[in-house]
Formats: sequence, structure tokens, C-alpha cells
Amino acid sequence: FESKWQTNFALPQLENFNFPAYVDRLEELSGGRLKVEMFPTGALSPGTDTFTACRDGAFEMGHSTVAYYKGFMPEGQPVTFPFTFRTTDDLHQIWRYGGLKELLEEAYQRNGNILLSMGFHADAPLISTKPVYRASDFKGMKIRTIGTTALWFDNLGAATTYIPGDEVYTALTLGTIEGATWGGANTFLSWKWCEAAKYLIYPGANVRYMSNDFFVNPDAWNSLPDDLKGILQFVTEEFGTNFVQRALYLNAKAEKTMMEDYGLTICHIAEEDYPILTAAAEKVWADFAEENKDNPEVMGMLKLVTDFLRDRGYTDFKVE
Repeated sequence: FESKWQTNFALPQLENFNFPAYVDRLEELSGGRLKVEMFPTGALSPGTDTFTACRDGAFEMGHSTVAYYKGFMPEGQPVTFPFTFRTTDDLHQIWRYGGLKELLEEAYQRNGNILLSMGFHADAPLISTKPVYRASDFKGMKIRTIGTTALWFDNLGAATTYIPGDEVYTALTLGTIEGATWGGANTFLSWKWCEAAKYLIYPGANVRYMSNDFFVNPDAWNSLPDDLKGILQFVTEEFGTNFVQRALYLNAKAEKTMMEDYGLTICHIAEEDYPILTAAAEKVWADFAEENKDNPEVMGMLKLVTDFLRDRGYTDFKVE
């Protein structure tokens, strides 16, 4: 089985997150029968089209982000919602034991691909040109971000916008924006945004979350014998769920470098303001529920996630 695989990451991120080791492990455990050629985002199709291009047979495997699928797979969105999961254990428990894996697998299959695993992520903080210590500091702040994260910041009074990643450095330098999100601290160091913005704000809109996914075209999947299906599933699951640990390691190293070499300051929003941050997230969930109230798949996913959060004591929000 020889496969082309387009990922959601640029080349530096692929090296940082050890994607070549994933490819090597597939080949090793399969005795050379699984050979995967890895391509960075945009190499085989536009990055935002990775899911549909894989589904349509342009390549056999994909790695993208569920945040891009709101238009055709809204039931996937709750795993990316702001201020939901708070610990790595939260992710492992809802994925392995809480029914999330099964619901997402069904959603992906309905939409034309086979889900292999999700990438578990560490905190996605804001990098900022000014300090933020209280929730009220976001009011009027110009922030580059995407998806439901933008809705969260909007609910906190910020003015959000979307700017492509390669334009953010200039926008921060010129003051067009005052902050930006894009993964963890390691990403900010890679982009050198820390030259223009000297503050890193915790907690992020997403403390722990699932965003990147690993999937395979159904025809390619069905062509595999059962033993190779098992190897592909096992190695991808191992890689995806361990992703957060590598991210935490890389982010800690990046924070140290940015503080020592670029004069970065890390800010922590006062814990007494966490109810405000939670309320802003609950409004995102409530608006999403109203928008999708007639879609049973969406409401089932939203209920699963918010019931889990309520059981953890993070929220009182309930889907009726």
C-alpha cells in the first residue's frame, strides 16, 4: 500500500512534531508494506480542501483540522469549542471512554472519509502586543483568530478578524492587530511573531482541545488487508493521542527561548475572572445549539461534550 498524505502543517511544523517518525513507524511495523509519502499543506490541494480532496481520491490520506468543516460537518465543531476541556486527562477520557471517538467516526464516515484518530492539543494562547491580566482587558482589542475562538473573543468584547498566517507578523508590527492565535508557543517562535508581540496570554481560548484529524479515503481503506488496517489504526492513534505531550515539551522550550532572547512576558488571567471566560464560551455553545437545534447529529455531539464538562464541574450549561 503506497499512499500520498497531505498534512495541515508546513515543513518546519512537520519536523518539530516528528511526523517523519510516524511514517517510519508505519513502514517498520508493516514490514515495508505501508509506505506513506508525506506532503505539507497546499502541496497537493489547497489546505482548506484537504478533507474533500482526500474524499474525492486526489490522495489516499489526509491530516487537516475539523475547524474547516463547519459548512458540511457541523457535528464536528464542539471538539474545537473555546474553554471546554481543561486537562490532558479530559481529552483521553472523553475520547476513549466517553463515546466521542464513536460519534466522530460516524460523522466522518457520513461525510466520506474514514477517521483514524484525532490530534490532542496543548494550550493555544494569545500572543499580544500588550499585557492582559483581566478578562476586561480584551475589550476593544484587535485580535487575529478563527472559528469559534473568534466568537469567544467577540463575546469578551474584542474585535476579531482573520489574516493569513504569513501576514500576521506585519500586522502586529504595524498595529493593525494587537494579538493573534495559532497553536502553541512553539508556533509563535517558528513564525517569529515574538519579535513584534512581547506578551503570551494564558489560559488560551482552548486549554486542551482536539483539532487536527487523521483520515483515509474509503476506497484506499477498503483495499487494505485487516492486518494493515490494524497497524495503520494503531500507529495513528498512538501518534495522535501522544501529540499533546510533544506539544507541551516544545511549547515549554519555546517559552524559555522567547523570554531569554526576545524579552517575552507570560501573563496569566486572574482565576477570579474564569467565570467570565466560561460565560463567554457558554454563549458560543448556546448560539451553536440554537443554530443547529433541528440537527440530531449536532445536538447529540454537543450534548456529549457539554455533559462531560458539566460532570467535571467546569460549567452548568445543559443541552435539553
